[in-house]
Amino acid sequence: MRRDTGDEGMVSLELAVLMSAVLFIAFALIQGAFWYHARTVALGAAQEALRVERYDGSRGTGAQVATDFINRLGGEDVLRAPVVSVARSPVQVTVTVTGRSVALVPGVAISVSQSAAGPVERFTTS
Repeated sequence: MRRDTGDEGMVSLELAVLMSAVLFIAFALIQGAFWYHARTVALGAAQEALRVERYDGSRGTGAQVATDFINRLGGEDVLRAPVVSVARSPVQVTVTVTGRSVALVPGVAISVSQSAAGPVERFTTS
């Protein structure tokens, strides 16, 4: 003899809700990994540009080195619309790399900005 408890289909509903939450968490983790990777690439590009700009006084050298660095590591597939800016004073150089991370959801833009700064290497007489 079977009792009617009124719970038919509850397991399916619970699984649908649970799987939605699991998929959301998985996509959030993957999106976080894309953002972190883009951020790391931007920081590496800024540090490479700074390394060159500290010793080489010619304009544009650091920006080109940063762009080449980004392209070697995947270019637009890693960091979308990268912009490299170099601010140089007689004693300090600051390099900033900005762009967007790859997004799982089309139309969502997650900004990335990393900077590196250091003193300009100068020869002095003692």
